[in-house]
Amino acid sequence: MTINAPRSDIYEHWRRPEKLMRFLADVTRVEERPDGIFLWVVSESGDELEIETKLVEDRPDELLAWRSTEGAEMDLEAKVQLRDAPAGRGTEVEAHIAYRPRRGIIGQWAGTLGGTDPVKRGRQELKRLKMLLETGEIATAAARGNF
Repeated sequence: MTINAPRSDIYEHWRRPEKLMRFLADVTRVEERPDGIFLWVVSESGDELEIETKLVEDRPDELLAWRSTEGAEMDLEAKVQLRDAPAGRGTEVEAHIAYRPRRGIIGQWAGTLGGTDPVKRGRQELKRLKMLLETGEIATAAARGNF
């Protein structure tokens, strides 16, 4: 996805836990520990899931990669790559997330039926980041007040 913002701004939103929670809808908490370990608390179909990851690669303004730690509740690998978009149009953001759900193929199938398809969710999260960085807010479909 192309976002009309500098790579440094996008990198900061992916690198800082307090900024991640602004655009990752199902993430309720992210803690960064001094040893490069991140604890992610994710709301999944009414359940809270804690995933412990290690930041395995960090190239400022270019690439971030996390991998779940030994014994984590879910096998997870995530990578975000940033590069300048052609013609000065901002930054191309490419996110790759691979995981094995707690309940194996049944959990993956149930998640897809429940609207938690990882490809769809990934696109939605990138769109939320794009809105936040380009307009300063995230538009929602939730009705506010009476019309």
